[in-house]
Amino acid sequence: MTSEYTYERPVRFAETDAAGIVHFSSFFLYMEECEHAFLESIGACAFQRDGWVMKGWPRVNVQCSYLEPLRYGDLCQVRLLIERIGTSSLSYAFELINKHPEGSAVAARGRMTTVWVEVDSEGLAGGSHSIPESVRVLIEEAPKECLAAWE
Repeated sequence: MTSEYTYERPVRFAETDAAGIVHFSSFFLYMEECEHAFLESIGACAFQRDGWVMKGWPRVNVQCSYLEPLRYGDLCQVRLLIERIGTSSLSYAFELINKHPEGSAVAARGRMTTVWVEVDSEGLAGGSHSIPESVRVLIEEAPKECLAAWE
């Protein structure tokens, strides 16, 4: 079981504004990419189709606090901690770190809550469902002292 995951990616030109600074919306993209990589790393997935039923993790709450700009060409390291596992929800805490050659700095901190849903092709069987036990056993909540260290 795992409660922490790290993902790295370069800042691409298309994610920046005219000053070469990452647009605020890209931080949410980085968190989502990290979440998907985490789920794949534990043998789960962010979205799957089972016949006519689609299953996945839509977001019900996201937030981000910006601390330092990221710029085109920077290396962004995204750290994910499992904040809470509910019956049908999964909450993450993220730390986005600018990996400068001279030293690293926290660029942003974010949170995301998702719920497990199953929707048929007509959208009739929607709504949250219990997280499948096969997925739940792969995930572990981070110790509260780990989360407190990020705040």
